[in-house]
Amino acid sequence: MKTVFRVLGIFAVATIAHGAVKLSDMETVVDRDAFSARDGANVKTYGGYYNQASSASIEDGAVLIKLSDTSKHGGFGQKDFPTIGTIGIMTFDAKQVVEGSPLIARLSAGGETGANSEVAGFELVGSATYVFVANNDATALFAYDFSAEHPGVVSPGLQAGSWDVWKNGKKYLSGKTVAGTQVSQGDAMDSFGFILRKTKDGTTFRIDNLTVATLSAEAAGKLPKTPAVAPVVQKNAPEGAPNIILIFSDDVGFEEIGCYGVRDEPTKTPNIDRLAERGTMFKTCWAQAICGPSRAMLYTGKYAINNGEYDNKLRMIPGGASVKNHRETLPNLTRTMHDAGYTVAFAGKWHHAAFNGNVHSSHKKLGIDTYMETGTNPGPYEKLLGRKLIPDDTWEQAALGGYPIVSRYWKPGIIHAGKVLETTMNDYGPDMLSDFICDFIKDNAKGEKPFLAVYPMVLAHSAHCITPIEVEAGAKPSNKHFKKGDPEGRAIFDNQVRYMDELVGKIIKQVVDAGIAENTIIIYSSDNGTTSSAKSKGVEYGVHVPFVVAGGGIPPRGMVDQLMDFTDILPTLADFGGSPVADGVVDGVSLKPFLSGKSEKTKPVIYSFPGPTRLARTEEFLLEAVCPLYDHPQGRFYKTNGSFDGRGYENITHNPEFSSVRATFDAYLNHFSTTLPDSFDDSLWQQPSMKVGHKHFSDPKTRKTHLSLPKEYEFYDPSF
Repeated sequence: MKTVFRVLGIFAVATIAHGAVKLSDMETVVDRDAFSARDGANVKTYGGYYNQASSASIEDGAVLIKLSDTSKHGGFGQKDFPTIGTIGIMTFDAKQVVEGSPLIARLSAGGETGANSEVAGFELVGSATYVFVANNDATALFAYDFSAEHPGVVSPGLQAGSWDVWKNGKKYLSGKTVAGTQVSQGDAMDSFGFILRKTKDGTTFRIDNLTVATLSAEAAGKLPKTPAVAPVVQKNAPEGAPNIILIFSDDVGFEEIGCYGVRDEPTKTPNIDRLAERGTMFKTCWAQAICGPSRAMLYTGKYAINNGEYDNKLRMIPGGASVKNHRETLPNLTRTMHDAGYTVAFAGKWHHAAFNGNVHSSHKKLGIDTYMETGTNPGPYEKLLGRKLIPDDTWEQAALGGYPIVSRYWKPGIIHAGKVLETTMNDYGPDMLSDFICDFIKDNAKGEKPFLAVYPMVLAHSAHCITPIEVEAGAKPSNKHFKKGDPEGRAIFDNQVRYMDELVGKIIKQVVDAGIAENTIIIYSSDNGTTSSAKSKGVEYGVHVPFVVAGGGIPPRGMVDQLMDFTDILPTLADFGGSPVADGVVDGVSLKPFLSGKSEKTKPVIYSFPGPTRLARTEEFLLEAVCPLYDHPQGRFYKTNGSFDGRGYENITHNPEFSSVRATFDAYLNHFSTTLPDSFDDSLWQQPSMKVGHKHFSDPKTRKTHLSLPKEYEFYDPSF
């Protein structure tokens, strides 16, 4: 398990004048069970700075790390010298700072020039106030960005001095600062900090005798200058780069799309079917099993083990912290395309933990130029309206539950350009969102830059309420919820799928009418399996989604056997946009060579990590329901026999003839190994960010259903 920390409080503030200062009696308290370390661990600060630890251990309540090497960005700058801690959080919210104390100081490690010195060094920080910062999933620390305070200024170096760490009132460790040591010039490291903690037996640690050089404004003006680090500038997309429209529906499994031929019934999706006829349709595309994690997988290009979102109720990045602390460091599709020279529009449901879980407050960071957002949480609407919503104000109840929510359907909650739009019961949310996308296409069809339009639809997500199809037949607009399992609810769900397809057709028509069909890639997919089949479950039907792509010069291939998953979307679109993603940045691969007809290969293995469960698949074999937490470590292993929908799958879980193939799948899972605990007794479940997940997945009902399928899918495997 990688190292993770949680602060329990804010304990000290010390002010520095224009001179050296002694910091005394400063103590941070960190939960005893909040972290662990192991030999050879890669200790990573959340801003992307690394130290390769030759050893890491817990001793008397303190983390002692001996460094064999430091990264190019510097670390603690000493060799084989035991120090306490190297982890820091690099993104901050103003609310986390001590009241009235500006976040302008950093206690930092020595930089590149001191990387092999025998003693620890600390950066010159300037005349400032040191503040402790509290973060639910972080250590208390000092923070300061020298390059932001003094752009282009070379750090003049450290003042000679020393530091001590005391344990229960007795000196525990000592070190010296080296005069003149500098951090990397222009480096925007925000923080490194000591990690000290109070153990359950009362052991306490504190830093004492820390002497740090300071810098006055006058002195800063006399320092040598270096070119300031340039911000990321939007480049020009290559000439002829295609426009891209990415549409994905909500809770519509692949089996609901007519061109997949799974259901023996007339198609509900003629527009998507026609799109597939002139493009490529993947038999097997995997996402996650529920909406939030699927969006995280799509937008970051990373699997849940690396983006932290396993389930709407279970979020954890490697080491045990919440994904929210990594929101600034993860790749992002819209930001990537914006920086590649695209004009980016977003309409629909964001539902992704990064960037406060919404678009309107973070659209600039996300690289989104224009947006229309909908959601069910009253909070953002109340904040923008400046008043508390009451049930009458939150439109009608749009789903089952004992609390008011905002409707996405009739009289929808819509945020556009920072304002809540006035809507009535005659306004249908999906119509408003699709109109926004069509207007964006029309306005940007002949623009100087290519565009990316991202449209995560709200159809056919429950609540299953009537659509304009029923209203045209005489029904009154209503957000009354119908269960899909009931005959009336099933009929309404089918109409939701039909209306979803109509809106896809409307967008396709707008592309044609604008005269840009030849240079516009249109993608249709969905976020997870259908609600009544396997949504949120650790089986293939939970993660198996449709994926159809056409236009923009992509030759028609029809239905293909090659595999893909949602981690491939970001690198594929970036590649089409002329800005290929560097190796190692994402877990996916670019499908551009395959879609362009220059290759017959995609990726040999696809993965998904729904909740505590692990799945992997090749074209010939499927491993699903691997869940040690539920005493199911072997999962279910199938030979697919050319099938993609479960029909014809052969259960070979206990067939010794395929033991070597099964061992290969163990290697596949080890390649993308999860850090989730395999036992409910693991103390990691007691972390604040894990308690909701523990409650949900330890619930007997969840345990009973998480690895199963409904009766209508017994053809898949009667053993369910």
